[in-house]
Amino acid sequence: MKKILTLMIVAAMAMSITACSKKPDTAPETTTTPEVTTVPEETTTVETESSDVVTEEVTDAPADTAAPDASADTLGNTLYKDFLSKVEANPDMSVEELANQIIANPVIQFGPAVMPVEAGYLPGFTEEISGFKSGAMFAPMIGSIPFVGYVFELESEDDVEAFLATLDSTSDPRWNVCVEADETVMGNSGTKVFFVMCPTSIEG
Repeated sequence: MKKILTLMIVAAMAMSITACSKKPDTAPETTTTPEVTTVPEETTTVETESSDVVTEEVTDAPADTAAPDASADTLGNTLYKDFLSKVEANPDMSVEELANQIIANPVIQFGPAVMPVEAGYLPGFTEEISGFKSGAMFAPMIGSIPFVGYVFELESEDDVEAFLATLDSTSDPRWNVCVEADETVMGNSGTKVFFVMCPTSIEG
């Protein structure tokens, strides 16, 4: 009886590991970048018939494709707007103070933590992140929530565009293995840069 019970537990563990390592077939629902936006492609479907077989041909996206809506009331956009208002109210605030004020927002429905970061490999990115003067990460203390955010301060506003492009190209919404962020939101106010990958909402 003990052998059967042991085998059942081992099989359950193996199935959970396999489920966690499986990559989803679809991409994250939303990528919103208020300062750096990516235009989604639209397709036009044309049906042609040949010997009773119907095929679909996809054409190039039209030139006037609209950018993603950055004004939606998602979790990421709410925190980004909060970041902008806090920097406007106190431009001299340090990145750690700013991160602590952002996680005090009532939309955060988990126990968060803030820690300073230095240049190097940061959670959520596939390559080293550098080029910032100071940085702070804010994230849940529970690791199963697909949420990670940062506030960076750069030396010069001239560096912001390239820095945002680096964050965008190296971010991985599935850095948390078993879960995947729904949206990525980033932007800046002067030399301060905001970045978050998160669900679109978190229920209490």
